[in-house]
Amino acid sequence: MLLRCLSNIEAAQAVGEAHARICGAHQSGAKLHFQIKRIGYYWPTIYHANFIHQPPEPLHPTSAGCPFYACGLDMVGPMLWFKEGYTYILAATDYFSKCTEAKPIMSGK
Repeated sequence: MLLRCLSNIEAAQAVGEAHARICGAHQSGAKLHFQIKRIGYYWPTIYHANFIHQPPEPLHPTSAGCPFYACGLDMVGPMLWFKEGYTYILAATDYFSKCTEAKPIMSGK
């Protein structure tokens, strides 16, 4: 399979499109690399450019001693498939009980 070699500007656009989920979600740099090569693109530093192998400092688990002591909020979107005009999903998670609630919302503001 022949791959088209991209310039720096074209490479940035290809990565941007893959990140914007035009090519589907990616789980890691290696997966993103695979997806870009699968659609036929390549540049000389595709695999080694800006590849972080470990976090800058060790990760620490989040723990909560009682319910609602530590909670997380995540906003997912924009989604284009809601019929009622909703574009985002707001999800709340209690870290103690792992209980989650999710609600559709109209705007991400």
